[in-house]
Amino acid sequence: MSDGPEQVYKPAKRAGVGWLILLAGPADSGKTFSALRLATGLAGQDGKICFADTEHGRALFYADDFRFFHHGIVDPFRPEKFRDAAVIAQKEKAAVWICDNFSWEHIGPGGLLDWHEAELQRIAGDDFAKREKARFTAWIKPKAAHTQMLHRFWQLNSHIILCVQAKEKMDLEAKDEKTGKMKPKSLGLQPICGEDLPYAMTASFMLDPANRGVPKPIKLMGKHEHLFQLDRPLDEATGERIAAWARGEKTQPTTTSPPANGQQGLPLGNGSDKAIQVAEELESLFLGTASMVEHFAIVDDAKRRDQIAWLKKHRPELHKRVDQALRASAQRNDAQQKVT
Repeated sequence: MSDGPEQVYKPAKRAGVGWLILLAGPADSGKTFSALRLATGLAGQDGKICFADTEHGRALFYADDFRFFHHGIVDPFRPEKFRDAAVIAQKEKAAVWICDNFSWEHIGPGGLLDWHEAELQRIAGDDFAKREKARFTAWIKPKAAHTQMLHRFWQLNSHIILCVQAKEKMDLEAKDEKTGKMKPKSLGLQPICGEDLPYAMTASFMLDPANRGVPKPIKLMGKHEHLFQLDRPLDEATGERIAAWARGEKTQPTTTSPPANGQQGLPLGNGSDKAIQVAEELESLFLGTASMVEHFAIVDDAKRRDQIAWLKKHRPELHKRVDQALRASAQRNDAQQKVT
């Protein structure tokens, strides 16, 4: 669509919508296999699947089981390298682009953490005091490149599936009253990637080795919940339902029973829960901000503050989602403001 005065607004219709899906999980949780099953359903009988592999050809282990085109990505793992791989896949008319392991964009050689360290070294050298002052400034270039990469992903018509690693995150609780020592507390499995990434996706899931391929939502909008069966592994049928929804077709709800291991995950309900609707609205607002002005307009709105406070008190699992989107908005827009 052009930016000139000749542009015309047309009735909104869902069609040709590209999905961005993130699958996170530790080793042996079924990320690569699940991604290929989803992609097969998304692509359909004649669609092309392009697979960008950062792990020295490990995706080729599945070459006898799935039909896809393979490309290896090597370090340095800068954001523009992933951006270019996705753009090339679309130019080659790929229906689906998979990248595994996308964690390298964050932690791999030449990735965001390495880039940040290189910037610190350039700005401050080995001067510890100067390095401490420069820590935020050193994130400007890496974060700007990361944001530009995400914006390019959003502009593509191909479906995108990103696989990232996950590990258990530990924190320290308050001191034990009897011993006076800090106690470790598990925060559960956390994706190894930029903290904004799971919430920049259309949907994102955590996979667990105890239930290989069974998706536990990190982000899943109520309007999309009926496309997934949260008690069984992701499969080709799931991909087919997503593709049909993206084409604008009416899709039928799936039947989902409680997970066999008793882990209920996020209480997304059936879309009628007002708290879920409010959380999704807040999350969408923060993820859609384009400046600090827009960010603070939400934060300073009395109604929004009351909603966030209510979620924090009564629905902490929903508040966590909103808080992560809020933090990602602040970080993204502050970095962009520094650049400009």
